[in-house]
Amino acid sequence: MGEAILSGAPMDGSDREYDWLGPGIYFWESDPARAWEWANWKVQRGDFTDPFVVGAAIDLGNCLDLMARDSLEILESAYHSFTALIEATGDERELPVNKKAGSADEDNLLRYLDCA
Repeated sequence: MGEAILSGAPMDGSDREYDWLGPGIYFWESDPARAWEWANWKVQRGDFTDPFVVGAAIDLGNCLDLMARDSLEILESAYHSFTALIEATGDERELPVNKKAGSADEDNLLRYLDCA
């Protein structure tokens, strides 16, 4: 699959309801070693047969940088607005919650709240 991407094949994005920040393609910024760990983990779970990491030069333009204090304040404000909206609508929906993907999951990898 990695060689096909290098040859120009489109990358498949993820579109699961628990994806961390919504649908799309995720990259490990400035951390190829972490990307390699993740690729090997995906092979160990049986998702792929061979690990492969693709480097990319990405111009983020106007984006939410979760490493910057200003962006974290925007994120906090968005969370409070989201919870207030759910409460105000009287909707039967409950606030989504991040959940463990299994007993060994220490990071709540099913990120329903983060994605919402």
